[in-house]
Amino acid sequence: MAVCLQAWRDETGNSELPVKHAIDYLWEALAEQKRDRFMGRGVFLSTVHFAKGMEFDHVAILDGGWRAAKGADEEERRVYYVAMTRAKQTLTIFQRDDDTNPYCSILLEKLSSDQVVVLSPEVTKALPESVLQRRYELLGLKDVYLDYAGRKVSSDNVHQCLLQVGVGDAVKLVPKEEKLMLCNEAGRPIAVLAKGVSDKLADRLGDIEKVTVQAMVERRMDDSKDPDFRKLLKAESWEVPVVEVVYSLLNENQVK
Repeated sequence: MAVCLQAWRDETGNSELPVKHAIDYLWEALAEQKRDRFMGRGVFLSTVHFAKGMEFDHVAILDGGWRAAKGADEEERRVYYVAMTRAKQTLTIFQRDDDTNPYCSILLEKLSSDQVVVLSPEVTKALPESVLQRRYELLGLKDVYLDYAGRKVSSDNVHQCLLQVGVGDAVKLVPKEEKLMLCNEAGRPIAVLAKGVSDKLADRLGDIEKVTVQAMVERRMDDSKDPDFRKLLKAESWEVPVVEVVYSLLNENQVK
């Protein structure tokens, strides 16, 4: 914020201007900082909702799943509009042949030929079925028991194992009773998945290709707002892993 204020001072010569001008300037500056923080000089992949308020020189909207549930057409159309208006220079919209996007046809009807260019590239080499049936699922903080390690004393081996796990490391899912344990490569537990996601992935264990750590989030005893629950915690702070699970639907589709 201090950098933004100094930039405002330099740009305006510290002259008196309406407050609204300053608010608009700071809003745009913070949005730009947010964009740079996540994208830098690379490609920023985001949901539409997360990108709201941000703008980019070039935007590509991926296709698939844009057909809204019955009665939610207008809301879905507004979300698509938000995605389109993130672009400042060029907008590229993808359309799948097997999942027709209802908004693409509307755009073709409303826009002239000099406003939109339609390209249908020929696929010379189709992707293998094993790749097409691959799915990627990010397991975030809502998918794990946040205080699994927090209920163990700081000298417990789980804390040492968590300290040795880093972003990009391979881990694995191991069933234990009715839950799935997240373990390091040596098989030592570092986290426990919540029941909902455990039930979902339990039948897919044989189809999982890899599980990779995407982030390590620090959690502290003070993060729990319930004083009675805090009494159950034995560590001041601990790490919680965020992982990506890659699995295949190939066997499932073959059975069908």
